[in-house]
Amino acid sequence: MKRIFIVWLLGLLAITLWANGKEQILVQLNRQVYINGSYLKYNVYLTSTNPNTTNLSRVVYFEVVNAQNNAVMRWKSRIEGQKLSGQILLPESIENGVYYFKTYTNVMRSYQITDIGMMPFIIQRIYENPVDSLTITHTAMRGQAPVLPLESAVNITNEPGITHITIQPVAPVKGASISVSVAEKSPFDSLFTQQSKGNPNPATIVDQCCGGEYYTEWGDFAVSGQLVYKATQAPIANQLLFLSTPGDGFYLKYTRTNANGQFCFLIDSTLDNCRIVLQVPEMPNAADSAEWRIDQKDFNWGTTANDLSGSADVLQKDYIYNLQKRELVQRIFNPERMLASQNLRTLNHVNLLNTPNFSIKPDDYEPLNTFQELCDNILTSVRYKKEGNSFKIGITNQRQETQFGNVLMCINGIPIGNFNAIDTLGSADIQRVDIYNSIMLYGDLTFDGVVNIYLKSTPDLKKLLTTPHHIFNNMFYTNTPAPQLKAATPAVAPDLYWNPDITNLSEPLNISIKTPDVGKQFYLNIQGITPDGKFIFYNSNLFLK
Repeated sequence: MKRIFIVWLLGLLAITLWANGKEQILVQLNRQVYINGSYLKYNVYLTSTNPNTTNLSRVVYFEVVNAQNNAVMRWKSRIEGQKLSGQILLPESIENGVYYFKTYTNVMRSYQITDIGMMPFIIQRIYENPVDSLTITHTAMRGQAPVLPLESAVNITNEPGITHITIQPVAPVKGASISVSVAEKSPFDSLFTQQSKGNPNPATIVDQCCGGEYYTEWGDFAVSGQLVYKATQAPIANQLLFLSTPGDGFYLKYTRTNANGQFCFLIDSTLDNCRIVLQVPEMPNAADSAEWRIDQKDFNWGTTANDLSGSADVLQKDYIYNLQKRELVQRIFNPERMLASQNLRTLNHVNLLNTPNFSIKPDDYEPLNTFQELCDNILTSVRYKKEGNSFKIGITNQRQETQFGNVLMCINGIPIGNFNAIDTLGSADIQRVDIYNSIMLYGDLTFDGVVNIYLKSTPDLKKLLTTPHHIFNNMFYTNTPAPQLKAATPAVAPDLYWNPDITNLSEPLNISIKTPDVGKQFYLNIQGITPDGKFIFYNSNLFLK
């Protein structure tokens, strides 16, 4: 017998949340119960209680977490305007149980748990027995943000085999953007709507973001964290840090840690889906002496109380059994269960510096075997010399003065401090070398020159970087449509209709729903946002004949 312990947060498939006079979010899902390998579709609206706010967040964070707040899926997306929709494929590997679809912005992490988007739902494996018992913990009250009702705008009529839904553009929802969903009402619905009588203990928030503030990412994505010494865990203060990305270009940002070792880089969409390198350019201690505490942008919901326990009844178990069979039918007719992947890209043809004084391609000359030979023969203004067991890079400026020690050396756009790594590079390895042999002012940093080497093959960054560094993929998910169902597919899915892309409700909207092959009790859920930023919510039972 399997026991499933459920922490149940918020009811219904759409919940409006009050953001304490700041940002508000409205979340909608296409189902209440999912079988592993099926598509979870979502829709998000974002607004503010201040109608004059123009700097809303442009990055939304998503997590699918279990009852212990452990994320089994996590991603982020850029929101255009005030609406964002998408879909993900639930992996076959996720265990049975109740999960939560968490949705929030960076600034909302400073709010109470009641003020973010939190949607509960059930995941059931297709070949396993249904859940047997449920322990429901209510950790938050439903948000208090007002919504505009649509009762006067919706008209539902039935005839044998088909149901007609008409949505009228009445005031005050005229011109609104809306999303319409028709889905099966599961026997778990009563659990979704129960409310807690208490509040959760507040979450513990690790203060390692941008100077202790949860930055509103209205134009940029915040890469933040804390740098500490590994041995003592003491913060590393006033430390220069670089942020760069490998590619056929040059993109470099820098900052310094504050007294608590905290740092924050703000980067725009230029680096979406790129690999990002954070590094300490110079540090007297060994490369493993620093520890990076990167802000993962998660939301800790704290501890809970007020459990409500119960056993799954026969109707609920039968529903899951039938849902498993229906999912199998869907897969027989539509075996392809894939969404297009979000690919990592390299940043090409972006150069934050001016045009280089020299751009030299070794293949235009006779082959040379080492970097020393390249400098001696074809790399104008670059000097390379050995001192003891290490090498130094120098730049000869336009006054024929050679400066050593303050030259920024990069490989494929990544600053490196270990010049020994380039000693064996020759014509066979290097595509081109860009040289800046004049003083470069980069913010309050000054370099006597910059040498950027671009290799023919992708370098191993971990071998190049000898000072403390952190490498991660800055992935942003963009909505990828699921494969269309084949025409012969039986109408057995619990979500009959899903359209998140209705914009500018200025004419009557007519929707016709054919009676499905399975199920009779459904609900109609309409959400949206008006041109002046007010939420719309409508939920009604549908009995399809």
